[in-house]
Amino acid sequence: MEYSLLLLTTVADCDALLTSAGLQKQEIEIKKYQQDKKRLGITNNTLNIETERPALEAEIAAYETVIANLPEGDAKKSMESKLKKTQHKLFLLNEKSESYGSVAMNSLEFQITCIENDLVAIDDFIAQIQGRKAAL
Repeated sequence: MEYSLLLLTTVADCDALLTSAGLQKQEIEIKKYQQDKKRLGITNNTLNIETERPALEAEIAAYETVIANLPEGDAKKSMESKLKKTQHKLFLLNEKSESYGSVAMNSLEFQITCIENDLVAIDDFIAQIQGRKAAL
């Protein structure tokens, strides 16, 4: 982007903008570091979620098959209880997936891309100001 750098008439004006841009760059770099760290956590959780989900679904299917063939009694009640617990685990896993799953990962990656674009823009702004300062 082209800035109205010709309006800067003193080195002090340039220094003020460079200081401000430098502080803003530091804040954005910190934000990027935090998001990168968050991405690592989501990556680990996403892998766990995606491997655990099929196992729970298979376990539920197995319980449903066994329950369908059991006569009424304590064994059937025990299996129904295990089925409910496993269904609840799957429910909680699906809830966790919203915060740590593939959707969350893609959303975070988009945020990181935006931050990286901001850093490129700030670097360009700083370079143009330094060029104007050198010309003064």
